[in-house]
Amino acid sequence: MSDTEIILREDGREPERIGFAPVDTLRAELAAFAAAAAGGAPYPLPPEEAVATVACFEAITRSVAAGGAPVAV
Repeated sequence: MSDTEIILREDGREPERIGFAPVDTLRAELAAFAAAAAGGAPYPLPPEEAVATVACFEAITRSVAAGGAPVAV
C-alpha cells in the first residue's frame, strides 16, 4: 500500500484497493486560505473545526510527553 491508496474492507466482500492521484495538501490548503483572504470563496473549513483540530494535535503532544497516557482534549 502507498500514501495514495486505501483498502476498503466490507463484511462479506473481498478487500478493494482504491488508488488516488497524489495531492499536495499543504499547497491546496494555502491556496484555499489565500483565495478566502482575497475575498474569493469562503475557506472550506469552519473555524470551530479548525480549533477542534488544533486541540486534538495539542492533546496528542501532551499524551506523547506523558508517555502515552490519556489526556483531556
